Amino acid sequence: MNNFIGPNNSYNAFRSIIFDKLNKIEDSNIKVGVVLDVDVNGNKLFENSPRNSIVFKLKDDTSQKEDFYFDNADCIAVPIQDYPIRSGELVFIVYFTDKQSQAFWIPLNNISSEYNQAYVTKDSENRIYSDDIENVADDAAIIEYDIPKFKCRMGDRVIEGTNNAMAYISRDRPNTGDSGYKEKAGLYYIVAGRSGEDIDLENDESYIYVCEKTDVDDNLKDDENPQKEVAAEILKTNSLRVLFNDLRFYNKKVKGTIDKEGNVEIKLLEGEKSKIRLDKDGNLTFENVKNISIKKCNEIKLGDQGKNLVTFQELQAYTKQLEGMIKSVTAMAGTAKVAFVWTLPEGLKETASTKTTKTKISV
Repeated sequence: MNNFIGPNNSYNAFRSIIFDKLNKIEDSNIKVGVVLDVDVNGNKLFENSPRNSIVFKLKDDTSQKEDFYFDNADCIAVPIQDYPIRSGELVFIVYFTDKQSQAFWIPLNNISSEYNQAYVTKDSENRIYSDDIENVADDAAIIEYDIPKFKCRMGDRVIEGTNNAMAYISRDRPNTGDSGYKEKAGLYYIVAGRSGEDIDLENDESYIYVCEKTDVDDNLKDDENPQKEVAAEILKTNSLRVLFNDLRFYNKKVKGTIDKEGNVEIKLLEGEKSKIRLDKDGNLTFENVKNISIKKCNEIKLGDQGKNLVTFQELQAYTKQLEGMIKSVTAMAGTAKVAFVWTLPEGLKETASTKTTKTKISV
């Protein structure tokens, strides 16, 4: 196997040649094989063996037993592309020489033959590399830096770039390889800036974790009313920008909208259907709101002039003026006199004002 791939050769560059030749392969050079073992993380079967290289036996070859040796190159195949694979699966074994050596494998549904009439899947990495390194612009050069190796599990699908960005398709895996749910727990993890060889929801830089079933709050170490075994999405980044013309978010009890005019509305869908609305002109409306509670608040500012609201004594003085006006009007109209009784609200001291209460309201 090392005659075409090794320390001094590029598997990625060689792979682009493979795709160019797939349509020219004779049927005699395509066999069906059974996967016996998978080199999940690479470097297991031979030096620099690619991830998901396999040990196989031909399906039609009854003389080949399942007992094998890793140094037997005739039963080792490397992936044409980094597809996930498991022991026991059937694959196409593709030979590129008449001697049927240098074997590659490809999933059954990715190559056209007597077994499958599907079209060959082409790779997008048909790059042309120049030997004139000195004239390559700095921004076009490959930038290399330390990237932690990712630990795969059998059957994982991994797409990696050269700049520590990765797309991972597997099942629920919030941290180590043996974590998460196994059944009905499909996972799509897109990350830029991995911190280690496992998924790390705390230290990975920027990611989207989309899972069919997971303990989402436990994953984030949030023990307040944790949700278990739920379909969930986790998004982490330092700066988030969401661009939209119209936004709606809701569950069965609450609906929120931001329309293209800029009106914001939050509405309860049950009961009296209470609603809070802030329109594009700056008008704030509370509809069917029973009460507004403000707790543990040191100061509420209404406006920017910093003036205190009127004290109780000032309010009493203003209303006494109103009392006098009402009495004079009733006297002129000849109606019965109105008796006014002035008492302080329960719990309010006569010297109390907004200056001495814990919560200040200013305008």
